[in-house]
Amino acid sequence: GFMERLESRVFVEMGAGRGGLSHFLATATGNSSRHVVLERESRRLKADKDHRSCPLYERSLVDIKDVDLYSGLLSICNTDEVRACVVGKHLCGGATDLALRAALLCNETSLEKGTMGPDRGASIIAD
Repeated sequence: GFMERLESRVFVEMGAGRGGLSHFLATATGNSSRHVVLERESRRLKADKDHRSCPLYERSLVDIKDVDLYSGLLSICNTDEVRACVVGKHLCGGATDLALRAALLCNETSLEKGTMGPDRGASIIAD
């Protein structure tokens, strides 16, 4: 079903703040999917405490404008198949544009390198 397809994806939360959205996604997928939480500045990492022992949950301090999603996912996943779901909650207009740009560049690079096939690439969910 739908949740099983999500378990094979890497969730990348842009502008994560405390990481609440990734926390609930990790809980919904039974901590079997990989989560990369991206934030520009250090925050109280309240939601991260539940996932510190999980090797599939990773927080990085990085500005969205500097994100190379394709290269980052390759190094994290140790595979040339990119299956990502980029999520963001309450991003400002500029950050939404940058998150969309990162996902689209990831897809373009995937197509150029021939690593994008059915159900591969980066999909986007934003609020």
